Amino acid sequence: MLRIPMIPGVFLWAALSTWGQDNWQVLEGPDKSFRVTGPGKPTYEKMPHRVAGKEIVVHSYLFIEIPYAFLLGYGDYPADYFAKRKVEDVLKLDQQRFLKNTGAKLVIDKLTRYQGKPAAEFVAHSEDNQSVYQVRMVLVGQRLYVLAVSFPVNADTKPVVRFLDSFQILEEKK
Repeated sequence: MLRIPMIPGVFLWAALSTWGQDNWQVLEGPDKSFRVTGPGKPTYEKMPHRVAGKEIVVHSYLFIEIPYAFLLGYGDYPADYFAKRKVEDVLKLDQQRFLKNTGAKLVIDKLTRYQGKPAAEFVAHSEDNQSVYQVRMVLVGQRLYVLAVSFPVNADTKPVVRFLDSFQILEEKK
């Protein structure tokens, strides 16, 4: 009979010992150019991508904490890409690319600055209106950072804001 009361006590102790903790970790870019905080260890992918007829490498880090998917991606544009375009146009083109790739519909859209750098922020809904994409794009020199979170429409947005606002630009890469 003494074992039965101990079992709930063990669960209570385990719950209390992990209460207030989370699994969010700091990720620093391999070139020390950025830092972001996300849940757990991300999966990393490196992919070639064509932009204006030139190939660039896109690096992406995906963090999953159900029901959220957190993404940080970045790529370095060729220098001549900016010679032909305004910064605002580059951000808008990438926003359109994102919407086309996800099939999402734009709901909120604004050009802004983030840590003194040109940025765009937008919210889009999936075609079935069940999911939300909240995105921040930041242009640092020739590098475009894209931070995006996908989550259900009724989900708490605190983790979304936490991820997006954790992004820090450490130094500009030439």
